[in-house]
Amino acid sequence: MNTLHVKDPHIDEVLILQRLLNKTGYALAADGNFGPQTLRQVRQFQTDQDLQIDGVVGPGTWYALFHHDLVVGQPVFGFDLSVYDLGKLIDWAGALNDPQHFFYFCYTRITRGTSYADPSAPTFWVQMKDAAIVRGVYHFLTYRPDSDPVLQASNFLNNSLSAGVVFGEPGVLPPVVDVEPEKQNSQEEDYMRQNKDVVLSNLKTWLDMVESKTGVVPTIYSSKKNWDTILGSPTGFERYPLWVANYKDPSLQPLLPVSWNDYTVWQYSEGGKIPGANIEDFDLNIYKGNMQSLLNFAGYDAAVLQDSVVAERPAFMVIKDYTTIHFS
Repeated sequence: MNTLHVKDPHIDEVLILQRLLNKTGYALAADGNFGPQTLRQVRQFQTDQDLQIDGVVGPGTWYALFHHDLVVGQPVFGFDLSVYDLGKLIDWAGALNDPQHFFYFCYTRITRGTSYADPSAPTFWVQMKDAAIVRGVYHFLTYRPDSDPVLQASNFLNNSLSAGVVFGEPGVLPPVVDVEPEKQNSQEEDYMRQNKDVVLSNLKTWLDMVESKTGVVPTIYSSKKNWDTILGSPTGFERYPLWVANYKDPSLQPLLPVSWNDYTVWQYSEGGKIPGANIEDFDLNIYKGNMQSLLNFAGYDAAVLQDSVVAERPAFMVIKDYTTIHFS
């Protein structure tokens, strides 16, 4: 993350700053403009955290902001989209500044199989980029007869490029492959059960090709049923981050496929609400970690915000309306 100051040109990072201030209890308009209102709230935050009160957002201020949500146990929420959401109205400003959730990331499906491209993806990608939300795209892996993994990877890569997706660019999440039958208890599910080796070989080919072309380790989306019951708990995929689907109260913990000890993203609801949307059946997600971790996962430079930056790290943190947390 850059050091920010009044009239800073880094609009995406100013928006992240403003959303973090809102989430921390320092209310202001999140408009990407580092003007007098933002300066006032930055100075107030620095005063409350016993930081240097200069209105400049450097490593010490970033550190305090990023770690505030971990201290008070606030999840980092996101949602995901596909062509089925194309007719829905999304209030991006409302979603990103909702006091209940504070959505910070969003995925959209971009391709399926060897040739299908979601017509919604380019529009959603532009909207996500304009909103400066952490963003990503995913591919729905298909099986017979539309199963050639090289063609599927090419479909994903070519359409991602056409939509303006640059993997490794700050703010862009790693590529994702969705591993599940299109319909539960279907002929496709039966095929996956009976041809596990073919399915897993195709998956590995897709993963290898996408990683080789993008330089980024892809994420696997699946569930305990799809991975363990249908595919037989395959091993050898543990290096890939897991986006797990398990619908339950987000205050609980998801059921994980046995191949993973932890998750990176958890899709906890398929009927969620987003502020300002005209329909209330969005897929909602939680990122496991704080905002610093999410931004690192999305390609932002982690060096500035490592815990080893002790010189500018606050000795304690005042959590607004909560308590004082002392760091050792």
